[in-house]
Amino acid sequence: MVIARTAHTIIATIIMALIVYTLTQSLMYLSLAGLPSATLSLILNLTSVFTALAGVSLLKERPSALQWAGLGLAALGVGVYFLPVNIPKEQLIGLLFGIACMAANVVAALLGMTVIL
Repeated sequence: MVIARTAHTIIATIIMALIVYTLTQSLMYLSLAGLPSATLSLILNLTSVFTALAGVSLLKERPSALQWAGLGLAALGVGVYFLPVNIPKEQLIGLLFGIACMAANVVAALLGMTVIL
């Protein structure tokens, strides 16, 4: 039914907006209070990797070989920066907020895909 689909789309869009604008921005600022901006930027670069993995398992998406190669390259680049893992103790809370921000971005991206579908 068109009305039901429209109501679903409106509700999903409102939820997505709340996650994107409220949760992710708050988490980003909290993370920046304890992490250098370059570190947070690299954590957030993993959003596409985790969105693809979640899309494959939850939405039955099928990335192409080239897309998988790009995601692997992105993950490798972040790994080069962080390995060996040496996060100072005073930055751990910022790291947790950064990971939570990235996870919220993934949820928002998945919600966006379901609105489009």
